[in-house]
Amino acid sequence: MDTRSVPVRAREKRIGVAALIALREPRARAAGWAIKYCAAALHPIRRNAVILLLLALLAVLSPVAAQGPVERVVITGVDPTGFPAITLHFRPLGPDGRHVTGLQRSEVTIQDGETAATAESLLEEEAPLAVHFVIETGISLDQTGWTAALAAVRAFAGGERMAGGRTPVAVSYVRGRELVSLVAPTTDANAIANLADSPNPSENTLAVALPALTGLLEEMQRQSLGEAQAVVFITRQLESNVGREALIARSREVGIPIYTALLRSVVRPNVAGSSNGTPTPPPLDELVEDLAGDTGGVFTLMAEEPARMTEAHSDLAGRGRQYAVVYRVTDDAGGTRNVTLSLPGGATDATSYDVNVEPPRVVIRTPENGAIIARQVQQSGGDPAQAEPTTQDVVATVHFGLSPERRVRRATLTVDGAAADSIELPPRSDSEELTINLSWDLRGVAVLGDTGHTLVVEIEDELGLTDSAAAEVTVRITEQEVIVVDGTPVTIIPPTPEPTATPVSCLTPSPLCERVERPIRANPVAAISLVVAFLALLLAALMWINRGKAPVQRMTQSVRRGFDRITNRYRRSEVRAYLELLAGDGDVGHRYEIYGDTPIGRSRQNAELLFQTETENSPISRLHCTITDEEDHFMIRDEDSANGTYLNGERLTPIVPQRLKDGDILELARVERGGVRLRFVTATPEDTLPPPNMNYTFVDGQAGGQPDGRPAVDQTRGRF
Repeated sequence: MDTRSVPVRAREKRIGVAALIALREPRARAAGWAIKYCAAALHPIRRNAVILLLLALLAVLSPVAAQGPVERVVITGVDPTGFPAITLHFRPLGPDGRHVTGLQRSEVTIQDGETAATAESLLEEEAPLAVHFVIETGISLDQTGWTAALAAVRAFAGGERMAGGRTPVAVSYVRGRELVSLVAPTTDANAIANLADSPNPSENTLAVALPALTGLLEEMQRQSLGEAQAVVFITRQLESNVGREALIARSREVGIPIYTALLRSVVRPNVAGSSNGTPTPPPLDELVEDLAGDTGGVFTLMAEEPARMTEAHSDLAGRGRQYAVVYRVTDDAGGTRNVTLSLPGGATDATSYDVNVEPPRVVIRTPENGAIIARQVQQSGGDPAQAEPTTQDVVATVHFGLSPERRVRRATLTVDGAAADSIELPPRSDSEELTINLSWDLRGVAVLGDTGHTLVVEIEDELGLTDSAAAEVTVRITEQEVIVVDGTPVTIIPPTPEPTATPVSCLTPSPLCERVERPIRANPVAAISLVVAFLALLLAALMWINRGKAPVQRMTQSVRRGFDRITNRYRRSEVRAYLELLAGDGDVGHRYEIYGDTPIGRSRQNAELLFQTETENSPISRLHCTITDEEDHFMIRDEDSANGTYLNGERLTPIVPQRLKDGDILELARVERGGVRLRFVTATPEDTLPPPNMNYTFVDGQAGGQPDGRPAVDQTRGRF
């Protein structure tokens, strides 16, 4: 027979439920009598109507179960990236430390700086949950109990409890008065689910677990960022009640519940002695049960069956819930902003965030600055105000920098200081750039010829910040001329007059002024270019004349090396790599030498390494791809070919270079469609040595002149 006493809290709870039922019974009986009377006395149609009315009245009078009261609220995070739209994450907790559901948006009060903000949306969401399993070892724990405790820990990792990587779990055991870590906090469900059985670490020493749990709660509270936390304490027999009251007080203070599990099949009552009168120490099983109730956890009489922990684990996972509330700030104060969140019952919490408020930036896109707006009078002698077109679209874009969620209240267009158009913009929050379309009525411009105007677009955002942009434009109105040719009216559109330039005054006499000075002063860049070209031509001529002299040769080599370094295209005479033909056009097994940057294709005008030059409908493009020499490695780039370049079977993205490695397989179009397959082979050091008996002399890493003193022969790539 189960001799466990019923906790007072449970009895009180049952009394409360019974009282509630008792209050409801008189109303139910009254409604039942009324329905019974109507069923007997009234006409069937009226009777049905009265019955429905009474049922509705009964539903209104019946009390509605309200959500639990909020005793404490914890802000777990703030996201100001969408400023002035702010997202707050918070956890409302009831008296038992559990998440309170059913919270309404109207119940949330927010004070952000000087702004009393209104919640725009409130959503319930998953929240991080940290769980720490603690197993008590000591003189009472045997190997069977230790194995069952580890199995209960592994069971928590099953299902959805650790899915999503938002639930860090740690495992420790109590040895003596110390807490020994078995598994460090981890979000890897496999690390917990695959926790291996190990020998029982008990050392036949009395365990004093409760002070160790108090220290654990303090450590968890220091490391907490506001997320939900819980401790699961598994014991076969609580071997000491030292520090129980301090543990309960600390648990309530930091809001971390303790779930307890007893590795026994019954809760032994706290009696003074045995049946034969021999005094025995009182068991502390009831303290294990009460510890869960006093801290807001759940007690499980687990015995040695881990499956009994399922209900406790589900209740534990349910604590990982929170709310996300979105509100908007209405002032432009930057820097550190303090936020206070309040819920019904007086529960409040505060946090802060930093924000840099940037003013909006507006740019006029159409018409551009300096644009000429051409208009034309449709009839000779007509009203210039009615010249076509009569309106001009003014398009502007607004940027918000780091605050893309901002809204624009209004936009105004002024022309020469007078208001021309104004619009009120609806809320927007879907783009970092906002396009504004305004309209300019051109009928106010009624003068033939050119007139200059200043357009200004000014915007104001929801924070009251403003910005403006201006553009200078010219409105050109022309008039059509009609003549009669062979009895048919013909409209002549007059040519657009070219602006007359003011002549540049000269410092030299004529004709040198007109032929030399004025052209140079009118276009100094062209004049400088001509001078540089003349000097370059003169230098080239001098070098050609003295090309056989040693100083000129050394200077030529220096210029060439400098040019190669600047352009990163090194002229090489040694083989740098090979392309070995595997399939397709040519002799299979033939190696094509690569000396440096090598364009590949089928057109001699576009490529150096050629394939299928005479093939009609070749799948290889004129310039198919390019191999570039990057000094310590090679890259390949597809030149937007029609049939693609493939590297190890994967088609390359056009114009995006990919690194080549020794042994890579290249395909210029697919072989089955008529392409070629090549293997990229890097040259060995033996390949880069010059042929024997060539009498080369190497100077500064380059081959010198020939034995007879003539300049060195340039090693061309003529390999095709």
